[in-house]
Amino acid sequence: RIPFFFVLGEVRSPGKYNLPQGTNVMTAVSMGGGLKDEAGEEVAIIRPGNPLSEIMTLEEAESKKVPIITLNLRDALAGVPKHNAPIQGGDSIIVSKMPFFFVMGEVRTPGKYNLERGTTVLRGISMAGGLRDAGEEVVIIRPNNPHSGGMTLEEAEAKKVPIVALNLKDVLADDPKHNLPIQAF
Repeated sequence: RIPFFFVLGEVRSPGKYNLPQGTNVMTAVSMGGGLKDEAGEEVAIIRPGNPLSEIMTLEEAESKKVPIITLNLRDALAGVPKHNAPIQGGDSIIVSKMPFFFVMGEVRTPGKYNLERGTTVLRGISMAGGLRDAGEEVVIIRPNNPHSGGMTLEEAEAKKVPIVALNLKDVLADDPKHNLPIQAF
């Protein structure tokens, strides 16, 4: 019987594949048609003790206490061996979706942006084309549950969502106390 594995998530051709000897994460992603534009940096490998004939979701794996190995795709692409792990029969390789955030208000191009590693408030403002008639404050809204759209300050206050107010001059001066890292929406 030929061993197999699954490739899921943000790949062009998700599905079940035969497992050639020596297959690693990057080979598996390639066999799955390569990455979609929405692919994030995280890859999860679900490794059941006995190879299953069907796909197992992350939720199922967590509830059944099946081992989940989390790797960084960017590091795997850069050739870091521990992030380009070998694939075993029955593994499910899940490529995450790129997290995102919103920049709204007095910027040139308000909207949704991909959240790359290390993105700060200042970088977010820059990605949105810079400031336009901005006041003295930048507000970060950090909802507990992901949303498909941006959230206004009024909505955040009404729902008692955490709000972080920052001094714009300090953000623009790249003060680490004010130029905070952006978190996924």
